[in-house]
Amino acid sequence: MNPTFDLNQDSWTGTVYGYARVSTADQSLDHQIDALRQAGCEKIYTEKMSGTRNDREQLKKLCYELEPGDTVIVTRLSRVSRSSRDTMKLMDAFAEVGVRFRALYEAIDTATSTGKLFLTILSGLAEADRETIVASTNAGLAAARARGKKGGRPPAIDTEKAKRILDYIDRLSLDIGETADIVKVSKRTVQRFLAEKKESDDAGNDDFYNKYGLSKKAMASDVPTSPDPIAEHVA
Repeated sequence: MNPTFDLNQDSWTGTVYGYARVSTADQSLDHQIDALRQAGCEKIYTEKMSGTRNDREQLKKLCYELEPGDTVIVTRLSRVSRSSRDTMKLMDAFAEVGVRFRALYEAIDTATSTGKLFLTILSGLAEADRETIVASTNAGLAAARARGKKGGRPPAIDTEKAKRILDYIDRLSLDIGETADIVKVSKRTVQRFLAEKKESDDAGNDDFYNKYGLSKKAMASDVPTSPDPIAEHVA
């Protein structure tokens, strides 16, 4: 979305709001509040919270209260956001409602032609940020795949655990609860694992064995592939 403002509007007759934020509880808001009052703010919302967090309740309350013709003022652009992408989202939201935004230190005013140029530049930076994040994510996933890994959290059952589960259940007739306790995974994980095996066996394919790096021939032999579970559990 490209934000648009009525640049011919000489005066904004709505409420003038201020937003002040510091990152930690021991920092003072006084300097920001004084500057906002001097700028004509009638109501000021304050917050003591890092700009990287998304749960800034006072900023949300301010946004809910805004009406067309209102103005929002901050002392610095960094008070409302730490990234061009997040700032652009906020500017889009203000534009939709018809709200003017000012950042005193940077001399940004979205009711002016210079402010409109700023939004255009900011939109480009936000898109560049997005493309950089996507490229970095894709590069990371490609590198992980090249190392034989998949994106996301590591699997709960690796090849070694797979061998132990099958040994304990098929050869030693332990139940699912006992097996899960010894292997240190949840009962639900073992149940899903066994369901995968049954589905693969019923279909007559090796998908299950390939997934967990198992040898179907070795698993069919009578030679145990895992240590004694009782001794291991006691240890």
